[in-house]
Amino acid sequence: MKTSKCNVTPPKAAPAIVGAAVLLGGTALGSRVLGLIRDRMLAGTFGAGVELDVYYAAFRIPDLIFTFLVLGALSAGFIPLFTKHLCKEEDSEAAWTFTNNILHILGVCLIGLSVLAIIFTPWILRLVAPGFDAETLVHATKVSRIMYISTTLLGLSSVFGGVLQGLKRFTLYAIAPLMYNIGIILGVLVAQWTTGSISIVAWGVVLGAALHLLIQLFGSARAGWRYNFVWNWKDKDAREMMQMMLPRLLGLAVSQINLIVMTAIASLLAIGSITIFNFANNIQFVPIGIVGISFAIAAFPTMSELANKKNKKKLKQVVSRTARNILFLIVPLSVVFLALRAQIVRVVLGAGVFGWNETIITANVLGFFVISLFAQALIPLLVRVFFAYKNTTIPAVIALISAAINIVLAIMWSRTMGVPGIALAFSVANVIQMVLLWAAANKKLGGMDEVRVLKSSITIVGSAIMCGIVVQAMKELFAAAVPLTTFFAVLGQGLVAGIAGFLVYLIVSWVFKSEELDVLVAGLKRKLFRKSFISESADEAVESNF
Repeated sequence: MKTSKCNVTPPKAAPAIVGAAVLLGGTALGSRVLGLIRDRMLAGTFGAGVELDVYYAAFRIPDLIFTFLVLGALSAGFIPLFTKHLCKEEDSEAAWTFTNNILHILGVCLIGLSVLAIIFTPWILRLVAPGFDAETLVHATKVSRIMYISTTLLGLSSVFGGVLQGLKRFTLYAIAPLMYNIGIILGVLVAQWTTGSISIVAWGVVLGAALHLLIQLFGSARAGWRYNFVWNWKDKDAREMMQMMLPRLLGLAVSQINLIVMTAIASLLAIGSITIFNFANNIQFVPIGIVGISFAIAAFPTMSELANKKNKKKLKQVVSRTARNILFLIVPLSVVFLALRAQIVRVVLGAGVFGWNETIITANVLGFFVISLFAQALIPLLVRVFFAYKNTTIPAVIALISAAINIVLAIMWSRTMGVPGIALAFSVANVIQMVLLWAAANKKLGGMDEVRVLKSSITIVGSAIMCGIVVQAMKELFAAAVPLTTFFAVLGQGLVAGIAGFLVYLIVSWVFKSEELDVLVAGLKRKLFRKSFISESADEAVESNF
């Protein structure tokens, strides 16, 4: 199959990246909504008790293996090297050979690690959840061993996801997480209809992972991939990817150890603390996934390309523009989430045996998470600056510093604040990590267009303050007019206040002629309408904002 040489950068980078981010963000929203439905079903079925503590603790080690080998390999090495083949080879066969080789190497590693983990699960879980008694530990061991099957499936799926990202075919890549959550939801439904065991939900995780794999395999096959047995661990590109993985694995190891330590700390607190922490974390991750990760994924192939071309000036412009677009959306979302945290938690989780006391605690934890949303949303973009240059060491070192701060603060603050103290430590550490990454990226690129970023940030923060005032006012007015005693009343209060606040934010941004709003509108037009419906002059006006 022939490909044009390095023909993957669109001529209009800003709207194209925003358009891809709109697609990714839209499907991420759908996936997060399904995830929240999943969490509501879990909360309503099992409550914040032993069963869900078992589920989340059992999930931690399979997730650790997946994160180490898959996210470490693909985010750091696979996509830049795959893109290099597309750019430099007249025949794309080299890219597919590289893909098949990585599929086999990664698959064998995942299966081997999963088998070892299955054998040593009881001992591993004693470290992850030292607060579990013997009976709970046996139950968690069974659940965790089921989940290891999903690790290999998700690993192979992520290789195909890397292919789709490298080719900028984002649709099926974006749909895959939806399928994963559908599998888990089906598992919860079967658990409700049968024994009510959390083990059945674990099988739902396996089903979701299989669906995740199948849809991305289908997309890669449509793009030209065909299976061939290739096993060459001495291959130059495979070895380069492994070398790039090592520092990245250190960073991910630190991140996962972070989560394990927080799980261990939570297991020593009141029953249900692990569940409450995970519920709040899942909710706060919704805007991060929709905005931060979507924009970072959409921009990364272009960033890798520009790094390969040694076009640092254009790369700096892409990073600066993408960062400002992220801030334009994540800051008002942070304000809305903070003001409506109790309503959000009650609507998402307030069902069945998940009571008002659990709602209040979870809302408090969510509030401490939300204060660092802006930092968490920027981190995926900033680490990709270094990945584009095949440098994984700097992000790893910074992650190590952040994790050390997080662990120390979590141990200190959990003693006096409980679970909210763990969330506060997490937020402080993430802000520090973002600041360090920004400083390092600024040095790497020779500047990050700081004047423009500062100017945009002032407008964004000012508009967000107006948004917050309106949200709070509408929340109080609604409560005075409607008794908040039903699900739909609480939902209505949140929707009315949130929509009113966000509309005011957009209006104020328009009044102040926000560049980010112009780019967002152009990106939406690019995605929702055919290219011919967008005037060339409009695109050029947006590009001039670089």
